[in-house]
Amino acid sequence: MISTKLKMQTAPLVIVRHFLSIMSISVSVSKEASVTDNDTINGSLNCDSTNGIGEEFSYFHASSLEYCGKKKNLAEGKLIHAHMVQTGFKEHKHVFLAAKLVIMYAKCGSLADARKILDEMPKSKPNVVSWTAMIGAYARQGQSEEAFKLYCHMHRTGVPSDHFTFTTVIPACADLASLEHGKAVHAHAIKIGFHSDYMVGSALVDMYSKCGSIEDAREVFDKMDERDVVTWNTIVAGYIRIGHVGEAMELFGKIPEPNVVSWTTLIAGCAQNGLVDEALELFEIMPDRNVVSWTAMIAGFAQNGYCHEALKLFQQMQLNGVELDSGTFVSFLPVCADLKALGYGKAVHWKIIDLYSMRVLTMPWNPFIKCRSEMSFLGPQ
Repeated sequence: MISTKLKMQTAPLVIVRHFLSIMSISVSVSKEASVTDNDTINGSLNCDSTNGIGEEFSYFHASSLEYCGKKKNLAEGKLIHAHMVQTGFKEHKHVFLAAKLVIMYAKCGSLADARKILDEMPKSKPNVVSWTAMIGAYARQGQSEEAFKLYCHMHRTGVPSDHFTFTTVIPACADLASLEHGKAVHAHAIKIGFHSDYMVGSALVDMYSKCGSIEDAREVFDKMDERDVVTWNTIVAGYIRIGHVGEAMELFGKIPEPNVVSWTTLIAGCAQNGLVDEALELFEIMPDRNVVSWTAMIAGFAQNGYCHEALKLFQQMQLNGVELDSGTFVSFLPVCADLKALGYGKAVHWKIIDLYSMRVLTMPWNPFIKCRSEMSFLGPQ
């Protein structure tokens, strides 16, 4: 007999596989380990019984499913599920494990499997974690309308929402640019008292600004009791999105501790709205710069026709030892084209090949075409 103590969240894959291969072993799992998902599920279900599946196996199943979800290992997760079925698992009886299955399948991107388990779970024992995981899975896969529909179904079914539910479904409304959906979710959050949660508030500010209602975004922002730098950055970006740079700069000046995202957002916003001098002034006084802020300034120069300045900044960026990324290349290639700087274009091209290998084929080549009508210098395509 093998006895081992495992923390519920960190079951090594080798042990998971050993568990699958030896069906009859008895595993002793430490119940002192706690995980947020476990606590939430146990609390919402008040589930102390595994209904005959075997307590040792139940906790090991849960641990293994968490590990597979974390590693996005769908194949191993399905093997665990198969073994659960062989040992008597039923969705309507073993709600704790069913919730774990939904979360695992959702994290692995297997939406059909996750939804099947969710639909077979008993409605008499609602579990907010599994429903929220399913909503989030839809949203991550770009199925924002399905995410919103499931949220509505969850509400009608009587499953209580928590702040994770709201911070999951509100961005889906933003992706749909649906002010109607967003206002409906906001009304529900107010009704059950989650509108004052700063994470929910930040999501609402972002949603309203992306849906074109900066007035509603500002109203939510002004009523928030607690704000972090992400919330401030969100409202600043909202004003920039509609071209209200003055309001954005005013709010930026009030951020208690602006971070690199705060600075970069404002720099990009100024440049996008033709305020290149203001963008450059901000860039020069910026306390800490990263590749994104350098790239934003290069793109700002390029977008406003200051190609020589963009070239100089690109050279300075390399002298400062800043590591270039794909965004930098995309921003700088049009500069090469406008300046007909074929030498720089070639150098950038081979740098891209060196860094990204075959992914180079997805990069935009129009600047090279503009530099030279024939592209034989690019080598084999």
